[in-house]
Amino acid sequence: MSHDLGPGYIAEGRNPHVPSEKVVIYDAAEAEIDVDEKYAIVCDSHQSVTSEAFLSDARADMEAPEGFCSGCRGLVLHGYSAKERG
Repeated sequence: MSHDLGPGYIAEGRNPHVPSEKVVIYDAAEAEIDVDEKYAIVCDSHQSVTSEAFLSDARADMEAPEGFCSGCRGLVLHGYSAKERG
């Protein structure tokens, strides 16, 4: 699914743990996502959301969603992550 037409869309990347899904960065205010920082990072697989003040940090979260998404972290911990299986 591509999000590039949605309000506040900045970037998306393939979820390394669920390759059929995306992790997406939005400008939180434009996308009307209620978070504390400027950028909202959303795991499409598990509907987890975090936020960052800097785009570089948001991109790091996008590349490693297990850092904020408990669902992705569970996949890693239980050996079900596509990334961990190679």
